[in-house]
Amino acid sequence: MKNNCKAMKLRDLTGRSCAVISTLLWLLGSIACTGDGVGSGTTDTGRAKSGGDTAISTSLHFLSASGNGSTIDLLELDGQTGAVVELGEWPGIVGYNGSPIVIGSLFVTLGVVSPSDVDAPRLSSVNPYDLSTAQQPLLSDNRVGDFIDIEGALYGVIGTGTAIELGHIDMVNGQVTSVGTVADMAVYYPRAVYLGGTIYAQGESASEPGATKLYSINPAAPASAVSAALTVPFAALYGVDGELIGVRGDGTVIELYTITPSTGAEVAMGVVPDMYQIYAPNYGALNDHLYLLGSQSAGAATRLYNIPIHDIASTHSIPLDRDPADLHIYP
Repeated sequence: MKNNCKAMKLRDLTGRSCAVISTLLWLLGSIACTGDGVGSGTTDTGRAKSGGDTAISTSLHFLSASGNGSTIDLLELDGQTGAVVELGEWPGIVGYNGSPIVIGSLFVTLGVVSPSDVDAPRLSSVNPYDLSTAQQPLLSDNRVGDFIDIEGALYGVIGTGTAIELGHIDMVNGQVTSVGTVADMAVYYPRAVYLGGTIYAQGESASEPGATKLYSINPAAPASAVSAALTVPFAALYGVDGELIGVRGDGTVIELYTITPSTGAEVAMGVVPDMYQIYAPNYGALNDHLYLLGSQSAGAATRLYNIPIHDIASTHSIPLDRDPADLHIYP
């Protein structure tokens, strides 16, 4: 299998940067990755400053997962205190490929049941508040490398080695049914955003090798996808309050941009205050607020950031008492 991973520091399941995670994280065919640990560098000068530690004033449930190489812990993050509470071990898996997503009441991921079983990914799902619901049927197509939630239905991104396909996945038995090939996409960068009936994803063009483009994909007809050129790829894409947003880091600051999908045009929204490093592509969004994991400096504790996208200068963050690997808002 070809691990075509671009511009990304893979993070192991404890949250530390580590290349050996390639034994557990695999990216199939032409599925590439971008932007974990974005913005890391040797200096944090020039960063905008926020008001310091501030509780996330919301009753949202923030969930995450973390591991130690033999188990995966399901975690609840308290946005008021920064406390990280263990809900229990994810039954039946020792690792996961990529990052979980939330569909309805379920955490869903490409599960690994043993280090020697990375070529047989499981469709692992669990309600984190009821571990007896855990299931992990084999996927009928082991080329699935990422998931997309489309209005409560699970879709997979399939790398064939030369092209990218979309497939519908049966949550009960793991059956993958191809919907079609994405027009002119040879390489896919996780993670896609589903917004307003359209999938938005970054990738590399089949007709222009090496050219990075933003693809707008109808999930029912991926062959009709259209694309727009990007001068520089984004570290991650987010869908917030009906807007498509991209993020980049230059080693000193993290900056957000609004994106016009039809043209690829971008407009800088501003620098995220007091953020030196961002753990992408995982995020949470509610109304016009974007929630991210990141840090204030190299080696600093992980923080939960609350970013009002129309008033980025008012961003607040709170330190967490553990380093979770990803972030999700749970219903």
